[in-house]
Amino acid sequence: MVLTKREVGQFIIAVIVLGLVLGFNDPSEVFQFSYWLTNYLIVAAVAAIILFLYIIMQKCMAASRGAETQFQIWSMHRYGLKRDKILKQGIPVGVIIPLIVTIVTLGRIACGTVASSHVQTNERLRLGRKLQEITDFEKAMILAAGPYTAMIISVIMPMFDPSSFALLFKKAGLVLAISNMLPLPGLDGMKIFLSSPALYIFSVVLIISAGYFMTVLGTGIALLIAGMLACMLLICFWLFVIYKK
Repeated sequence: MVLTKREVGQFIIAVIVLGLVLGFNDPSEVFQFSYWLTNYLIVAAVAAIILFLYIIMQKCMAASRGAETQFQIWSMHRYGLKRDKILKQGIPVGVIIPLIVTIVTLGRIACGTVASSHVQTNERLRLGRKLQEITDFEKAMILAAGPYTAMIISVIMPMFDPSSFALLFKKAGLVLAISNMLPLPGLDGMKIFLSSPALYIFSVVLIISAGYFMTVLGTGIALLIAGMLACMLLICFWLFVIYKK
């Protein structure tokens, strides 16, 4: 569960980008570089804590299922419709897209699609299990552990500390959770959807609706409504699958 040197480098880049995305607009009415820099460092520290827990929970879940994860900046490797049109290094869209969205919207829209995780079977950890390869559902569970961790942090922190610092954890947690559940090629959200559509539907509805309702309702009521919506849509999905068969 220890981060490799490459993962540490990718983690640092992700934190720098997230700090800019979340801290582009500081609370000050008049721009002062020293104040902006202080705010940026605080926001980057909060993002680093949440992102680190995001990664660690995915790695813990992977280890429990006989697998391992590799954290990396979200990159695009294919640049054409043909399968051989592949770049070895890839385009770091996890850096480019969030920064473009931040600059164009002047920080009004926080785009946290900076990184993703690659899951693969660990043969040593998988010894003694019925299946030698992890199942699609196990892969989806491993990847979903990250967004769920970020959402739990955004829920718990304001409950124990209603200060603006805790609200920063809430915002950063929701941005990471929602952004990484987007069904875009290469992101954790797309990988979860392809591995387990049912888990994806439940998770994305729960996280997005909880994030929305927590801004207008109490935390408990928001989670209750979000859970009910997620269960209803999951049931509808299962009925659709059964009817289709």
